[in-house]
This record gives sequence, structure tokens and C-alpha cells, in this order.
Amino acid sequence: MPWVENFLEWLNQFPTWVGILILGLGALIEYVFPPFPGDTVVVVGAVLVGAAGWPWWGVWGSVIAGSIMGSMFNYWLGQWLVNRPDGHWARRLVESEKVAPKLAKIKSHLARRSTYYLLMNRFIPAFRALIFLASGMSGVEARKVALLAGISAALWNAMLVGVGMVLGYHLDELVGFVTQYTRWVLIILGVILVLFVLKSTLLKRSSASEEIDPK
Repeated sequence: MPWVENFLEWLNQFPTWVGILILGLGALIEYVFPPFPGDTVVVVGAVLVGAAGWPWWGVWGSVIAGSIMGSMFNYWLGQWLVNRPDGHWARRLVESEKVAPKLAKIKSHLARRSTYYLLMNRFIPAFRALIFLASGMSGVEARKVALLAGISAALWNAMLVGVGMVLGYHLDELVGFVTQYTRWVLIILGVILVLFVLKSTLLKRSSASEEIDPK
């Protein structure tokens, strides 16, 4: 990926502390704008730990801080959406016929498994921002969200930085690792979603049959 190599060269021209701050900013942006390749940015930082002598603890700490700030932005956005006054467009949106039932289901899931979802968020590509948005809308405690977001980010980024330090300057292998991981997780999530839909459909049909022809 030429852009990754160009980004590596561009980032390496800055003083170490500036580059580390840029890595943290990249981790933050990924939560606000999910298509942004935040994991690849972290991988580049891991390469510079070995190639340019950047402190691993600086890179690791910066991306953790950026992840926490990004996750809390989504959390506060969720709170903002549900706390608008009557008549506000955001309030009408969350209380609409299409959104309100889905929001009720999300609240129900988070009430039972919020710790699990928040701890696993960093390992679930594409959907992590929605987890924090839903947490804010569901009223999960802010301190709990920030703590679990930090633990999840620490574990995930420790893995990325560790892999980067082991593989060194092999950018293609590093980016390939992140890409393959993301692809397989999305496939697994897709299979789980299909099975869930099939199960729900079969249960509805079974209930309908019992109502039509009760024994």
C-alpha cells in the first residue's frame, strides 16, 4: 500500500512527540469517522518504535488516550440525542416509530451485557462507534464506559504495537494482518446475524402456527 509507506515517511519527519500526538489523533478520529483506518495508523507507529526508536509506551499511551476520547465523544453524542427537549429534531428522531423500538432493544441488551460489549468494542471492527453511541443513549454510567473503553483499547493496541515491533519494517505483512483480522471478524459477525434472523423468523412462524391451530 503506497499510501501507508508515504504516511510512514511523512510521520517520521516530525519530532517524536508530535508524531505520537498525531497517532493519538488518528485513534480518536477512527471513533468519530469509522471509515478512517485508525488501526493502520497504529501499525505505522509500531513500525517507528523499532525503526526510529520511538518509545513504545508513548505510542501505546497516545493511542489509548485517543481511543478513550473518541469513544466518549460518541457516548456524549448519544446522551445529547436523547436529552433534547420536546419538538427538537433529535428528540423526534429517537422517538419515531422506526427508531424507538430498536432503541428499546439496544437498551435491553446493554442493561444485561454492557460490560461485555464495552470490553470487546475494540475487537469489533466497524461497529465500535455504535456501541458507545448506544451506551450514551441508554444511560450507562460514564465512568464505567471510560474505564472499559480504556481497558479494551489497551489490550487491542498492545497487540498491534507488539506485532509491529516483532515484524519490524514489513509494512505489507502488518497491514495484511489487520486487514485479515477485520475481514474474518466481519464474516463471523455476518454469520451470527444471519443465524439470529433465521432463529427469530422460525420462532415467529412457530408462534403464529400455534395461534392459528392451538392444541
